[in-house]
Amino acid sequence: TTEWNYNVQQATEKVSKDLLNTQRRNFQELEESFEKQNKLSKNFHKVQGYSFFALSIIAMVLLIGLIARTLAIGVWKGLFLSQLWNLGEWYWSTLAVVILLGLVVGLVYLIIKGLQEVTS
Repeated sequence: TTEWNYNVQQATEKVSKDLLNTQRRNFQELEESFEKQNKLSKNFHKVQGYSFFALSIIAMVLLIGLIARTLAIGVWKGLFLSQLWNLGEWYWSTLAVVILLGLVVGLVYLIIKGLQEVTS
């Protein structure tokens, strides 16, 4: 029985060591996986930031071009409202009028706001 108990104890210790080694190895693999995922996440956010920056620059260039066109040709043709009006459907014409009214209301609002700041 002493030999039996010794063999059981040895087997238990071996299984315990094997289990500990397996857990340690699994933990290291999991840690490496998290590090890889973190690196990929950082790279994704970097690419996303560069893409957003590039798209913002393109949008600004297009907006500056539209403003320059509007100043050179006039509001009606510069903002393509004449083409929108000539499409023939009532909703396109309504959209052209709404855009024009929005511009006028926005300009009047900015003028009133500026006058209020100057007088106060």
